[in-house]
Amino acid sequence: PLPNAVSASDEMCEENNGEATFMLTNLENQINGGSGNTVSFYQDAGGTQEITPPYTSGTTVIYATVFDGTCESVAVPINLTVIPAPPAESAALEECEENNGQASFDLDQLVSTVNVGRPNQVVWYADPGLTIPINSPYLSGSTVIYAVVNDGQCDSEPVEVTLTVKPKPVAFSTEETICDNGSGVATFDLEALDTRINGGLGSEVRYYENPSDPQELQSPYTTGTTTIFARVIQDG
Repeated sequence: PLPNAVSASDEMCEENNGEATFMLTNLENQINGGSGNTVSFYQDAGGTQEITPPYTSGTTVIYATVFDGTCESVAVPINLTVIPAPPAESAALEECEENNGQASFDLDQLVSTVNVGRPNQVVWYADPGLTIPINSPYLSGSTVIYAVVNDGQCDSEPVEVTLTVKPKPVAFSTEETICDNGSGVATFDLEALDTRINGGLGSEVRYYENPSDPQELQSPYTTGTTTIFARVIQDG
């Protein structure tokens, strides 16, 4: 009698361009019913186009036969299904320099962009080989990192995430002397000092009574002789 062959199926996550690599040898025990007989795979039911595992393909049907050393079974269908990878989009993030050309990047801000607004997990890596996972917040200079989206079943192809550190703007000290109004105080036009402080680059300048004071001074500013502090703001 002919040896018995059992139809089987396999699913693999998409690797690239709708294709996946199927380890057909993992199906042999199912196809030969655990008999240990030789299993051969073919692209066609007639058994003329043999496949050598592993097999890279899109979703398709191939065929398998079992050989017991004397006879070969009838070919049975093997259903191979490629599970689509979740979509992933590249992204970019800019942060102001904190110190030594570095900034802290809140990668969580990019999750909805990278996973295209779907509730899929995003995993971050420092290298394109995906061997160095990183967490948010991520302290770095300007660089490119990589993101992979996982939908609970399959991973996306890695996408680039560009991180840019915006250099700190330069601020220059200055002084201003004007006559008092007769009572020991004078009114200073702080906006007239902007170009001295920002180096003429047009950046916004904000004024404070002390460096840690969150309350911004308004121009014109009436005061006696004193020292105030200025901060240059670049790009808002």
